Amino acid sequence: MRKICLITFIGLLTTSTVNSGEITQNGKVYSTGTLGFRADPYVIGCIYDTLDASFGGKCAQRSLKWYFNEGKYPGSLNEAYEKCRNDLYSRGINKYVNFARGLSEGDYTIECSG
Repeated sequence: MRKICLITFIGLLTTSTVNSGEITQNGKVYSTGTLGFRADPYVIGCIYDTLDASFGGKCAQRSLKWYFNEGKYPGSLNEAYEKCRNDLYSRGINKYVNFARGLSEGDYTIECSG
């Protein structure tokens, strides 16, 4: 049983490039991790509909994950937040009537967090 576990563990280590994910955003390559480990951090956001009581604190629309790595790409954190806000804004425009006006009047809020 130990040998099988050891062989499986070594197999996972040697094939980590197969299991590791990479994603290219804005011409930069980010790591999505190997089985969830060693992934670059990301920013994700939500649109909150403050008019609809059924949503309450729930996320009405979720943005894509926008990865960043300040060590490799200085300024990528600010880019990720900007992309998150732009993504949510375009989703809101496509989903809701008068989203831009509702956003300025407090009917909707956009929040991105990393």
